[in-house]
Amino acid sequence: MIVMNKTILVVFLITMTIIFSVRSIVKEIPDTKITGTYVYSECIYLNPLSSSTKEYQTELYFHKFSYRIEENKFTIYDIGNETTKEYGDIEYTKVDVYLDIDEFLSLQLDDFLESADARYDVYSDGAKVDYIIFSSGGNIFIAESKMIGGGNTVFTIFTIFSVGKMENTF
Repeated sequence: MIVMNKTILVVFLITMTIIFSVRSIVKEIPDTKITGTYVYSECIYLNPLSSSTKEYQTELYFHKFSYRIEENKFTIYDIGNETTKEYGDIEYTKVDVYLDIDEFLSLQLDDFLESADARYDVYSDGAKVDYIIFSSGGNIFIAESKMIGGGNTVFTIFTIFSVGKMENTF
């Protein structure tokens, strides 16, 4: 009888440990879901190395591109709903909000990074793609990275733009 009670106690303790572990994992899942279809709204950051301006970028791309973020796919569409880029076998890796050492040329990002709730690096088929997704206060921002330089190529955030969620998806 005592052996049976010890077995029941051990099973109970293991069960409780699993339940509390699962609850702590669930709490770490972000409240903000990033999946959905978004339309380009405004350029909020432009790398100082660009020969353009934020205003010109906003005017040039305003509502001309949409971004569909799905669990296993990331697709960019132009104004005619034609696919311009499509990444499959996607993994959105949530990382601490930070500025890569390689992104040292991404100047003037401190205020944006301090207000961001989360950063998601985007990988397709195991390789990092040219986009980073940020969430801040329930809003989604997409950063475009570019490789610049000659022999000493560095990866840097080149633009960050806000996107508005579309109610009707295609």
